[in-house]
Amino acid sequence: HVNQEDLNKLLEIHRLWLCEPGREAANFRGANLFGADLERANLERANLKRVNLEGADLYGAHLHQADLVGANLKRVNLEGADLYGAYLKGADLEGANLERANLKGANLRGANLKGANLQDIKGKTILTFQGSKHFAYYCDGHVKVGCVYKSLEDWLQDFVDIGKQFEYSEEQIDEYGNWLKSLRESR
Repeated sequence: HVNQEDLNKLLEIHRLWLCEPGREAANFRGANLFGADLERANLERANLKRVNLEGADLYGAHLHQADLVGANLKRVNLEGADLYGAYLKGADLEGANLERANLKGANLRGANLKGANLQDIKGKTILTFQGSKHFAYYCDGHVKVGCVYKSLEDWLQDFVDIGKQFEYSEEQIDEYGNWLKSLRESR
């Protein structure tokens, strides 16, 4: 676990790297920052791959083009954060607060958004659906149901087979199929 003093040193190294080309960048990769106070921190272009930020406060943080691939962001406060162009592939944002966050250009491919607060987000349209078996969401022409992530068109072709593969009942297959069809019709 990174203590606040060491975290402040890393943030200063990162600030200097942003301001002075040629300096060595701070590497947060894989760090345990559980519950860290990073309110309004400047983490632009930071390497935060697989970092544990569970329960951290990133209110108003600047995460423009940050690499958060596979990061644990469960129950993180990202209210008003700038995640423009951030790479959140496979990140776990379960229960995260993304209210008023800027997600324009952010890559959310395969991210877990179950229970996330997506109120008034900017730059993206994310539609969520809590079905009887799994949580699902639609973003940028792709749908994630449970652990399966595909384009909407692929889902529309394959939802019956996928439902059977994951032991959905006929009623559940119809339930998710109707939601997928409504997405196609609303585009």
